[in-house]
Amino acid sequence: MIKTLLSIMAIVAVSLPSLAQHGQSHFEGQLPKKDTSFLGDKVRTKINSGLFSFNTDTSKWGTWTGWSLSSMRDTINGTFTNDRSSITGGGVNHSAGYAVAYASPNIIMSEATELTGTYITNTTYAYKVVKNGNGFSKKFGGTTGNDADSFMVRANGYLAGTLVDFSDFYLADYTFSDNTKDYVIKDYTWWDLSTLGKIDSLSFSFYSSDSGAHGLNTPLYFCIDNFNGVAPDSVVSKSGFERFDLGVDGYANGADGLGGFYSNGAFFHNNYNPQWMSWSGFGLSNHTDVSTKGFTNQYSAYAGSGQNKSANYITANGFGPLTIDLPYNTAGNKPKGVYLTNATYAALSMKDGDGIAKKFGGTSGDEEDWYKVEFIGFDADGNVTDTVEFYLADYRFSDNSLDYIVEDWTWVSLEALGNVTRIELELSSTDVGDYGMNTPAYICMDGFNSADPVNLTTPGTSQVQLFPNPAINVVSVTLEQEVSAVEIFNMQGSLVWKGNKTKNIDISPLPEGQYTLRAFTANEIYHAPFIKL
Repeated sequence: MIKTLLSIMAIVAVSLPSLAQHGQSHFEGQLPKKDTSFLGDKVRTKINSGLFSFNTDTSKWGTWTGWSLSSMRDTINGTFTNDRSSITGGGVNHSAGYAVAYASPNIIMSEATELTGTYITNTTYAYKVVKNGNGFSKKFGGTTGNDADSFMVRANGYLAGTLVDFSDFYLADYTFSDNTKDYVIKDYTWWDLSTLGKIDSLSFSFYSSDSGAHGLNTPLYFCIDNFNGVAPDSVVSKSGFERFDLGVDGYANGADGLGGFYSNGAFFHNNYNPQWMSWSGFGLSNHTDVSTKGFTNQYSAYAGSGQNKSANYITANGFGPLTIDLPYNTAGNKPKGVYLTNATYAALSMKDGDGIAKKFGGTSGDEEDWYKVEFIGFDADGNVTDTVEFYLADYRFSDNSLDYIVEDWTWVSLEALGNVTRIELELSSTDVGDYGMNTPAYICMDGFNSADPVNLTTPGTSQVQLFPNPAINVVSVTLEQEVSAVEIFNMQGSLVWKGNKTKNIDISPLPEGQYTLRAFTANEIYHAPFIKL
C-alpha cells in the first residue's frame, strides 16, 4: 500500500548535552533533579555533548522548539501539558536522562563524522494522541481501524550545506491491510543512521497522514537516547534502499524526472525518455522473478531479492552511462564496496541464449565467453584513480564444470579506488555484434558503500588472486611473499578453515556458497573472495 504522507519540513540549529563514550550522547547528569526538564534560557541556548550541539529555543510566551533535556516519567497524561515525557517513562535501559525533539530539531557536529544511529521512541503526548485522538488530532486507524494512517520522522544528513542522504523512521504505521500489524512505537527502538555517510549536520522533518489547514495535526515530538551509540547486536546495517517506497512488485526507473536518487552518500544517475518510455542508468526494484526470460523482466535480480533477503535493490541498465557521484567532500570519498549479482534478464540470456545474444559456451560448452563490470574511480581533478573488475559470468575454464554465471549476491571491495568523487561502471562481454554488446547490459547492486560483511577488507589490505574461482575441491593462492597463516570465512563471518598452506587448499568439505580467504604475510594482509561450487 502506498503511504500518503503530508509533510512539514523542520530545519533549525541545534545542540544537546552529554558525555561522549564512543562519541555518543546519553544525556545523563545534565539535569539538577529527577522528573524535570531543561528548555534552555538566556544564557544557555543550546546543549553541547561531545561532537554534537543540539538547538533549543524558547519564547517569552513559554513555547519552545528544537530540543529539551528531560527526566520526566509521566506515561499517563496524554495532553499538551505533558509534552516532555517519554512513553517509556525514562531513557534507554531505565536511565534517567534523555532528549525530546519538537517541531524543528537540528544537530550540528563540530567535525564531519559517520554516525551509527540512535534509540528513538514516542513522547507520552504523541503516543496517546495517535492511539486515542483528541479535539485537534484524529485517532489513527479511524473508528473502523482501517484508515491508512502513518507518522514518520526523517533525518536529513548534510555535508557543507549539501544534502547527502536521508533516513526515515515510522513512529506509527497503520497502513497494513492486516490491522493486527498496525503499531505505535512504545519502546526505545534502534534507528540506524549509518547509511547517511559522512555528514556535519542533521535536520529532522515530520510527516503524518493527519493534516489540516495549518499543517500536521499529529504532535510533532519524539525522544532519543544514546545518540551515536553502539547498535544492538541484532541490528544489521541496511543498504539504505529500503527507505524507498516502491509498492508491491515495483520499480523506479527515473520517470520522476529527477535524474537519479541519493543513497549511502552517493548520487546514482539515471535518464528517462518519456517519448519512448525508455530508461538507462540506475533504477530501484523489488522484483523477484527469476524465471521469466527477455526484456519484459528487466527489473529483476537473479538472486530473487535484495542482499540478505531485503526487498529493495539497485538495477542498472547499461545502455547509457552508469555514473555514481560522491561529491560531498572536495578531497573525495573512499568507497568501501558493494554487493553484485546478475539481472535475471542477463543471466537467462547468457545461460540459454536469445534472439540476439548467444548461449555462453556455445553448443559445445567450450567457447571462452565472459561478461564483466569495471568500476572506474575518478578523483576531484577528473583523473582515474584505479579500476576494479568483477566477472558476472566466466566460461574460460578448461574444465567446463567450473564455468559459472553469478546467481547470488557477491561482495566486491572498492577500496582500491581510493578517494574518488565519481565512479563510472562499464559493462563488457565477449558476445559483440555490429551494434555493440549483445549480452543484455544489466546488473544489480545492493549495499553500496557498506562495510565489509565479515570485516575482512580493512584499510591497508590488498587483494590476491585465487585459482580456480569458482572452485569445487581445492583453491590455491598466488602470492610471492611468504605466508604465515591463511583463513577462510563464510559470509556470516564464521571462520571455517585455518592453516598455513597456499597451494591446493582442500575446500571440498565446505558447503556451496560464497567465501573470503585471508592470507597473512609479515607486512600485510591479503584477501580474495571466491565461490565454492
